[in-house]
Amino acid sequence: GGAARRREPYAIGAAAEPIPEIEEYVPLTDPKHFSRLLYANPVSILTTADDGRRRHNAMVVSWLTPINNHGVFLMSINKQRFSATLLLQRRSFCLSAAIHGMESVLLAIGRCHGHSIDKFATLGLAKV
Repeated sequence: GGAARRREPYAIGAAAEPIPEIEEYVPLTDPKHFSRLLYANPVSILTTADDGRRRHNAMVVSWLTPINNHGVFLMSINKQRFSATLLLQRRSFCLSAAIHGMESVLLAIGRCHGHSIDKFATLGLAKV
């Protein structure tokens, strides 16, 4: 092993960036949204395919919890979702973290149901 590196403390006080004033607050009134305050999980796109790779689907997910630093994580999706059916069939998937500017793609993926349409063809998503 090598020498342990000293970690610098986070800046506090005058050296820290000022906290911007918030001019408008959005109250959460729906109890199912309350837990969202506790999670800063990235919004991601989960893509799945069936065993024959004839049917593909994309789903927006954000309930992710890393378990370690080796890529192992927990993910929660409703078992009635088409993606869950495909995931259980093939046990293989791709998880892509969304970046700024993908908001319209995320909304489009979330607004349609993969069991009734081919999201890749309808939305022009690329299969990589």
